[in-house]
Amino acid sequence: MKKKIPGFNGYFADSNGNIWNSRQKMSPFVDRCGYQRVNLIRGGQQVSCYVQRLVCSAFKGVPPNDKPICIRKVKNQQARRIRRNRYLKWGNYKEIKRSNKNIAKLTFDDAQEIRKLYRIGYTQHQIKDVYGISQPNVSLIVNNKIYKE
Repeated sequence: MKKKIPGFNGYFADSNGNIWNSRQKMSPFVDRCGYQRVNLIRGGQQVSCYVQRLVCSAFKGVPPNDKPICIRKVKNQQARRIRRNRYLKWGNYKEIKRSNKNIAKLTFDDAQEIRKLYRIGYTQHQIKDVYGISQPNVSLIVNNKIYKE
């Protein structure tokens, strides 16, 4: 099912997240941040738009003033590629803020202990499980990029 995109005459979005002009399906491109975009014509000028916002505005209506951004309703999925109608909704910045409860706060002494564990033979994956941090962060600590000795 295709619906008109508000503000763009002759362009439609379908429930699978595809953008159509009056003749054919348009191919999105991926910008440098990984978000899918399409170039549309509005008022004689070419405008680059996020596919996710276009689909959200076609199916959920124009965004209200208190909810200016299009967000996913499903967790643990890649935000940049999700554009299906059923996963999108209008929201605000407070709704997408992640909780900081699970983020480990390391001290310089913790970093020294991580380096010591790595030197005696523990793997970075074992260390990350103990300290509740990601493996790339363990690598940065072990290679003295952060929490420098």
